[in-house]
Amino acid sequence: MLCDSCGKEPAKIHYKEIKDNQVSEFHLCEKCAMEKGIYVCPECEDYPCVRIKKLAKSEPILLHDGERIREYGLDAWIIEQEERKRAGFCYADIRCYPCEEPWD
Repeated sequence: MLCDSCGKEPAKIHYKEIKDNQVSEFHLCEKCAMEKGIYVCPECEDYPCVRIKKLAKSEPILLHDGERIREYGLDAWIIEQEERKRAGFCYADIRCYPCEEPWD
């Protein structure tokens, strides 16, 4: 699949956007995504990469949240997080300390 924006490079970034209660799906190459300021790891086709998997060892909900972003889109995930915050959810309560995974 080619990039929706330039039509030249392979699309590696896949994301959904909600605007006026309408969900739109976009497929961009890395260059066009970065030019538009769009680059969240779960939107990359390589997600979860080795670095994310290492980080997830000390962040127990990271992969789950990433999959929700992929399934529902970043905008919907942010709305969900705002609702979780209002309900009293706190990420610090579930984090594993200390993080002993090296950042290669």
